[in-house]
Amino acid sequence: MANVGFTWIAAILVLACARRSEQSVWMTGISISSKTLDPLEGALQKTCSSIAGLTHRQRMFCLTRSELMDPIDQGANLGRLECSRRMSKKRWNCPSDDSVLLKAALVKGYRESAFLQAIQSSGVVQAVARVCSSGKAEKHCGCDSSFKQYGREQHEKFQQRSSRIRAEAESSSPGGSGEVNLDLDGDIINSVPLTEDDQSWVWGGCGDNWEAGMRFAAEFLDTGAVLNRSKVDKHGGMFGKSPLVNRMALHNNKAGRLAVKRLLDIRCRCMGLSGSCSEKVCWRVLPSIQRVGDRLQKKFTAAVKVRMAPRSRTGLAMVMDAAIGEESRDVKPPSKDLVFSETSPSFCIHDQLKASPGTTGRKCKPLSPGDDSCQHLCCGRGYTTERKRVEERCRCRFHWCCRVTCDRCVSVQEIHTCN
Repeated sequence: MANVGFTWIAAILVLACARRSEQSVWMTGISISSKTLDPLEGALQKTCSSIAGLTHRQRMFCLTRSELMDPIDQGANLGRLECSRRMSKKRWNCPSDDSVLLKAALVKGYRESAFLQAIQSSGVVQAVARVCSSGKAEKHCGCDSSFKQYGREQHEKFQQRSSRIRAEAESSSPGGSGEVNLDLDGDIINSVPLTEDDQSWVWGGCGDNWEAGMRFAAEFLDTGAVLNRSKVDKHGGMFGKSPLVNRMALHNNKAGRLAVKRLLDIRCRCMGLSGSCSEKVCWRVLPSIQRVGDRLQKKFTAAVKVRMAPRSRTGLAMVMDAAIGEESRDVKPPSKDLVFSETSPSFCIHDQLKASPGTTGRKCKPLSPGDDSCQHLCCGRGYTTERKRVEERCRCRFHWCCRVTCDRCVSVQEIHTCN
């Protein structure tokens, strides 16, 4: 089961490497040269068809929307980076450098599995939305067009108002020379509260295409789930063979997408005579992956336990598991919440089958009251203390999409390591 958890990532990487120069596969570290694959249609079809574990619909996506495979890969990596950062002090630290453990985590019913699924899904939404807005996938998507729901009149207001502002400014200039300090590219204002009946702003610009991001993320990731046991082959789906795990994966994928949607912001640029900001043109912007991580970490803590329940018309359904002493009512979990089905192991001992990295060799803090305390992290096995000259990353900077650059700093420290 665990062997196929990431077959979709393998497909992405092969296709990505066909379009890029020397690249490193995100998990295995194996370099694939662009010379090994011809990115022509025939080679693309052969590649998409040969990937074991992909569903038919994923293969069709691979064939018809190959331009989106790169951002899907980048977005999944963006999510894993945030997962590792969030979990760095916990026993399960989302080990992004261990493909076997992450594969195993994806096909489990743990809280940690739910968080990993959701944060990867949110990362894919963000990366696809931005590549759409950048114009690099014009065949499939472009800028955010959600403002069209306000009708043609609202859609045309931007051009009308910019023309009116320019005409008013020119008529007010001395001698009608037309040489005025007109600002159609003014200061950017963040987090602006707007209402539909407010006449001082219009939709415009090139907003992040969050709708396309959500649509394509769902289309690819969700079709990796197998809900009908009769259709499960020996490999299973992207999330293994268990119908419950597959349903949970669909739910957690959606929770990740909804987290992005609920945190969408509005950014506006001032229009008018310089400094006046009498009118604004506004567009939607995606939240940072850190803000999404904040939201999903709270959902991780409050995750809902679920089980499969029989339904007379639809067979089996995923419902919330009743707490001890409560009556079972077979209620569906809220779509915004993360769901899990089994209690997580202690993660103290390395065990690939349980997706447990173990904590031997992990750095800890003797006096910390948190998850990184030596008492908690070392699971009662004790720890070793050494004084070392340590060179470590410092003053780190995040670069979109998925790259972090850091300086190197040297110091002498006491290092405490779990036995």
